[in-house]
Amino acid sequence: MQRVRTSCAAILAAASLGLAALAVSGCASDPKISVSSLEISPEADANLNNPVALDLVLVFEKDALGQVSSMTAGQWREQRDQLALAFPTGLKVVPFEVAPGQQLLRYSLSSSERNAIGAFVFADYATPGAHRSRVDRFAAIDVKLGQRDFTVSGS
Repeated sequence: MQRVRTSCAAILAAASLGLAALAVSGCASDPKISVSSLEISPEADANLNNPVALDLVLVFEKDALGQVSSMTAGQWREQRDQLALAFPTGLKVVPFEVAPGQQLLRYSLSSSERNAIGAFVFADYATPGAHRSRVDRFAAIDVKLGQRDFTVSGS
């Protein structure tokens, strides 16, 4: 009888350890982005009436996320090619070129793009400023390109 109790206790202990390991690994996994779509609407005088180069940057690796999350649009432009070499599977860039007053642009993310752990918008403006936004917690992103900067809203 004693032997059965020891076996049951050992099984319960092992099961508890297994459940604890699953709980910890589940908490440690990287959350996926919420983004499913992006809309870009430029005002008639966006970027002081100049085209705007805009990048939607999807990040798939923690190390890349750490680097990209602190960059301004100017830093992103300067380091974009080097980061692509350093993180060949850690980043995906979806570029857009938008003219002032252009018709609304829509982009739907693929299921593989939604596996990213971070998402950012960088815009190349003629005016000083960070011109960046982290957008990964929005499901639908609305980017309004203004005269001197852009704004982001979402749902």
